[in-house]
Amino acid sequence: MNFLPLCLVDTKNMSEKMKNYENLRLIDRATVCKILGISSTTLWRLERSNSFIPRIYLSLRRIAFSFNAVQQWIEQQTL
Repeated sequence: MNFLPLCLVDTKNMSEKMKNYENLRLIDRATVCKILGISSTTLWRLERSNSFIPRIYLSLRRIAFSFNAVQQWIEQQTL
């Protein structure tokens, strides 16, 4: 693996890119179920009926959800 010397890395641009990822916290299905107090089957039903936020595929067999999107979904449900 080749690494660039730190003096050649555009740190200003890198910090701006990192700001985009600060709010991206991913949580797995089990954590979503614990937060919502529901079973994995109920979560699956919510997804199937398009009543829940879209999943993020990390690989073919691993999914996650955005923590911020889950929080926003909860707030919308309580209105």
